[in-house]
Amino acid sequence: MTDQHLEVADRMWSSAAADYDDISFSVGDALLHTAMRLNPSPGDRVIDIATGTGMSARNAARFAAHVTGIDIADGLLTAAREISAHIDPPIAFLKADAARLPFPDSHFDRAVSTFGIMFAPDQQGAASELARVVRPGGRAVITSWAPDPAVGRMFELLSEYQDASPEDQPSPMAWGTESGVAELLGDHFELSFEQGVSYGYFDSTEHLWHFYARTFGPVREIVESKDAAIVEELSLRFKEEHEQFANDLGLIIPRPYLLTKAERRRPS
Repeated sequence: MTDQHLEVADRMWSSAAADYDDISFSVGDALLHTAMRLNPSPGDRVIDIATGTGMSARNAARFAAHVTGIDIADGLLTAAREISAHIDPPIAFLKADAARLPFPDSHFDRAVSTFGIMFAPDQQGAASELARVVRPGGRAVITSWAPDPAVGRMFELLSEYQDASPEDQPSPMAWGTESGVAELLGDHFELSFEQGVSYGYFDSTEHLWHFYARTFGPVREIVESKDAAIVEELSLRFKEEHEQFANDLGLIIPRPYLLTKAERRRPS
């Protein structure tokens, strides 16, 4: 990933800043699932890759682990430090690219990424760095969106309004399939998988749109940078895409994901 690409990604994900923590709250069921499968021991060194505002890092710290969260977005890291200031042991939050981690080989006992590493443009680089920094016998737990119509259509729709063309970045959904993860991590990890579904609850499609426009960097950047007519067009299409999930209470959106438990192989 070039420095220019890092700057673009930093700006996009930073745009929501502390409001992004509400995204993590809205997928809290999946983050809990991930934390329990990570199951670090007290004193374990844990890295949270693409930590966002740090909710998965805080979940790992509940196990008395020593956690480091990395992200490329300054705005998210600033929020993570503020939100996590009360945590003991303290969490270290550092700016770093998932494909260029500033840590020695075998430095961590555990690694976690919840809907984070999947967005790294250099997928193989991120996978190689994950293998490098997790010690033999250590564990990584990665939760990624599956290529389901609800989530997949949303990202496809957003890509039509983003400045970068789709070919500039591989599909993040590769991390949401067993075959994709096996291709990325299978040389260095023993892999096992578990399917999950995170449910989104909203009062209406209008509520859903305003929630994402406020909290989710890829949407918020479009809202803040595009002409009003373009934003209105996107909002209408966004709401139309989600009308199918309406019920008597509002919306309930099933969002399937793949949880990967990856045990780092020991040298033979």
